[in-house]
Order: sequence, then C-alpha cells, then structure tokens
Amino acid sequence: MVGWQRRAASETAAEELIGPGRYEQAFLSPDGRYVAAVKAESPSESDIWIIDLERSTSTRFTSGSRNEFPRWSPDSRQIIYLSNRHGPVDFYIRPVNGSKPETTFYTSSNAVKNPMTWSKDGRFLSFEQLDPQTGWDLYVAPVDGSGTARPYLRTAFNERWGNISPDGRWMVYGSDESGSLEIYVQSFPELGDKYRISTAGGIVPHWREDGREIRFLTPDFQAFLSCDVTTSPTFHASAPKLLYRLPRGAQIGAFTPDFQRQLVPIPAGEGAPTTITVALNWVAELKKKR
Repeated sequence: MVGWQRRAASETAAEELIGPGRYEQAFLSPDGRYVAAVKAESPSESDIWIIDLERSTSTRFTSGSRNEFPRWSPDSRQIIYLSNRHGPVDFYIRPVNGSKPETTFYTSSNAVKNPMTWSKDGRFLSFEQLDPQTGWDLYVAPVDGSGTARPYLRTAFNERWGNISPDGRWMVYGSDESGSLEIYVQSFPELGDKYRISTAGGIVPHWREDGREIRFLTPDFQAFLSCDVTTSPTFHASAPKLLYRLPRGAQIGAFTPDFQRQLVPIPAGEGAPTTITVALNWVAELKKKR
C-alpha cells in the first residue's frame, strides 16, 4: 500500500492512500498536493501513478513498458520522466492533468540515463548519463527547447545526482574523484568555484528551497546528514551533522521544499516485501523523542 505513516511516542500508525502494490519511488510535487509514485507491475514494467493527497485518490499517469523517475516542474503542472515505451530509454514530458499527450524531451544512444532535477526557475533539467568511456556524467538540457542538452561535468570520474540550487548559481552533486563518493558544490551554469562539503562519503544530495541547507544520504543508504549553507557573497558550508537514521527497509524518498517533512517508501510489515508504505513527518517526531 501507499499511505502516510505518523510516529507517536509509543506507536506507529499508517493511513493507507493506495495499495496493495510495490511502490519503488515516490516524489512530492512542489505545491505539496500530489505524489508521483512509481509502481512495479512486473520485473520489466513499471508505471507512474499520481496520488492526490487532498482527496486521497490515485490516477494512472503512464501505461505499459518501464516508466520511472518522474520529475515535477516548479509549478507542479508537468512531469518529465524516463520511459522505454518506444524501445530506447529516453525522457518524455507530459502535463499532469492529461490535457496534452506526452512528447519526447530527450533522446540519446546512451542506454542508461536518469532525469534528476528541474531548476526552480523552470529553465533547465539536470540529468545523469552513463558513458562507456567516462562513466556517469552530468548534463543540462533547456526545457523550453531553446537549445540542445550539453555536458555540465564530464570527466574520467563518476559524477551523479546533479541538483541545481534554488538561486540557479550552483550545482550540488556526487563524485568519486577522491576514490570514494563524496558531495561537491560547483558554480552553475558554467564550471568555476568548487567545494567539497561531505567529509566521510555521501550520495543523493538535496537543496532546501531557500538554498541555506543541503541534505544527503550516507553511502550505505542508512542515514541523512545536513550542512548549513551560505551562497552569497561567497559559498560556505558547515561541517556535516547527522540528522536521523532511516526506518528499516526504507527507500529513497523526497523532501517537501522546506525540509519540514519527508516522503519515504518503507515496507508495510514483516513478511510483506512487496507492500510499501509512504511515510511522512516521522523526521519531526524522531527529533521530539531525542
């Protein structure tokens, strides 16, 4: 199932939103009203469902083939997502309300690529692409069709999870250039000033909506760390601090823009590995219990 899980002092309760099924990804819309959830239909097929949190209803967004990594536009009206419905794995874009059919957003000969984030001003999509020669690279594509996708960071190392800052001046990402995966921030849209912000590994970084905090996962997917950030007049990040550990079996979810709540797919119970609950607001409750 998919539901909101709330943690009280001595118990955990869950409100079912949609289920049963295996929900492998879940992404909150910027306005906080919807969740784009990826449901596995078979080992080779997955579909995106849109969950309306105000009405507790769900609507199928895609049908057939492999459809994953839905990325919301800043106004919550469109989604860019990955699909292999026409053979190759490419990116497509479609209005959430279904008023228009999907259109192709980006194609390439690279069989492995994932959309990452839509910039807050709506101008760019960041994405990662696996190259046989250079490994994972970061790319940026203009959403309005004014140009073609271009490499942002393409080196002999693996660069992943590119996320554009809310003010559009920085990119946070992961790289193994030091020998292990660490989190870095670098000038955007052009390469320039560069800062390492993790100290003992990190993956999948996120910006808070005001650009004053970055959160990222530990490499073992077990806990979230946080850095306080200032971006003007110069960039500075505090030492990472442990925020909380994830519930057992949790998958990567999504934060609300203000970081006050988090959506996390977790197993609904022992012995039910194909049943997933989406947890919200357990972060605040964990802090209260410290």
